[in-house]
Amino acid sequence: MRGTARGAKAAGSPVRAQWERVVRGKGAAAESKQRGRAATRPAGSEGFMYFIAGLGNPGLKYKNTRHNAGFQVLDILAKRHGVKLKATKFDAHAGQGMIGNEKVMLIRPTTFMNNSGYAVDGILNYYNADLSQLIVLYDDIDLPFGTLRIREKGSAGTHNGMRSILGYTGSGDFPRIRIGIGKPEGNLIQHVLGKFEKEKHGQAQEMFGRAADACECIVLEGVSKAQARFNGP
Repeated sequence: MRGTARGAKAAGSPVRAQWERVVRGKGAAAESKQRGRAATRPAGSEGFMYFIAGLGNPGLKYKNTRHNAGFQVLDILAKRHGVKLKATKFDAHAGQGMIGNEKVMLIRPTTFMNNSGYAVDGILNYYNADLSQLIVLYDDIDLPFGTLRIREKGSAGTHNGMRSILGYTGSGDFPRIRIGIGKPEGNLIQHVLGKFEKEKHGQAQEMFGRAADACECIVLEGVSKAQARFNGP
């Protein structure tokens, strides 16, 4: 199913294309749950690799919006470590590199946010990777603007991209970095799909940089160290 071309119904319609993926994904997710994943290998061991997924929506329309905070942090990591992201067969741009002595793959899903799990689960399955090797970066309206929150595992909360990943993988047992964009004063959709105000731009960039630092800390020192160093109040 993952390797086949998109059906005729999806042609010319992003909404229909996304709907087709969701329908097909139900079977893929069930298959993934039944098959299970590889036994966890310790970081630094031969063949071990972290998979770092930044969530967002593709296209210029959504560039630099609050909802694309995960993309912006991923861009910082790619620039710092010289990772070039290229198109893959999994509906994602991805590239491999090193953070310190640890091998990593950076993943930017090119599905829309609500179907992020299609790309992430496809790549994890291809590499037979354990969920503990996954780190997800995403925006969170339930955190004050400028705040980071790192968790070793958990639920999807109110985030549709995370709901998709949990739906496809069948579990929330993976680390994640939540990037606080704050609650809206008005319309929720306009808030998450809008850009940061000019006066908050500098603070937003600083927050993205700290999120990249936190991700590097998870890779090199572990989740607990990153939590102690970067978790906000």
